[in-house]
Amino acid sequence: MRLSEIKPYKKAKITAFLNSGEIKTKLENIGLKVGAVIVVCNIAPLRTPIEIKCGNIRLAVAKREAEKIAVEYV
Repeated sequence: MRLSEIKPYKKAKITAFLNSGEIKTKLENIGLKVGAVIVVCNIAPLRTPIEIKCGNIRLAVAKREAEKIAVEYV
């Protein structure tokens, strides 16, 4: 399952970054790594951006980036 498919207010664990060298580096630099548990806080009406929370970090991820993040429900 991809991050772009997660429902609001659900917890998920990042399992992989798919074909995303630049995005992977960007997200890892701010603390999102494989195995991190995230919560989808809010989704904009057109499903972009997606607001997520990981620990004390809140950030907005574009839909095209969210489609490259594999997750599973926790």
